[in-house]
Amino acid sequence: MRRSYYIAKAVFLESLKNYTLVSMIVFGVVVLVASLFLNNAMLGEYGKLVVDLELTLPILIGLIIIIFNGTRLVYDEIEKKTIYIYASKPIKRWEFMLGKFLGLTAVFLVVTTIFAILGFLFLMLLHIPVKGQYVLSLFFSIMELMILLSVTMFFSSFSATPILTGVFAFVIYFAGHLAPDIYQYSLMAKNQFVRVLVRIIYYILPNLSYYNITKEVTHNISISINQIYYVISYALLYIVLMMVFSILIFEKKEF
Repeated sequence: MRRSYYIAKAVFLESLKNYTLVSMIVFGVVVLVASLFLNNAMLGEYGKLVVDLELTLPILIGLIIIIFNGTRLVYDEIEKKTIYIYASKPIKRWEFMLGKFLGLTAVFLVVTTIFAILGFLFLMLLHIPVKGQYVLSLFFSIMELMILLSVTMFFSSFSATPILTGVFAFVIYFAGHLAPDIYQYSLMAKNQFVRVLVRIIYYILPNLSYYNITKEVTHNISISINQIYYVISYALLYIVLMMVFSILIFEKKEF
């Protein structure tokens, strides 16, 4: 685990130097500041707009980080031949993959924390009450990004290019949020083969709709403790499975 920590630390520090990350954070701050000028125009909807922005920006920025950084975590090491440095040291491949995953997860934590602090300040400034669901939603956002990152790591373990991995990640993100609709389609499909195929796709895809509780936050709808336990357990199980598959595939690669 110590070796995974050092790899994670290197990924984290390298990501902080990345112009994409800095640009996205600056962009998010600019969007939040710009929302202040919509106060008079939005009337009663303004509070809902600010909360929606606060909950959407970490996910949006995290998705961009995954597309531009996460897809290259393994590819760059192979392309630049730096993977041979790791191969020559007593570092197991699962430690390498785990370190990469944890490093970018730490970046998500930093980004979400930044926007959580900014969000609290904005909401206090605008006299908008901060609800417990708001904090829970940010926590759910981190779990959603971790799921998507684990899927990206899986594709990057065998994909030929980061562009292809990015396309996979992008498709999985949107398909994951459409999981309830996919399930409904599997119920309505008249063809038995199509019904079974769609149902299989539904169970394979990560159900990211579990982690979108913007409606509950903006309308102050309570979330049961059982639901919280379920989505946390679901995230952990999916992440572990994806990482295990990623490591098994990566173990077969020859360097």
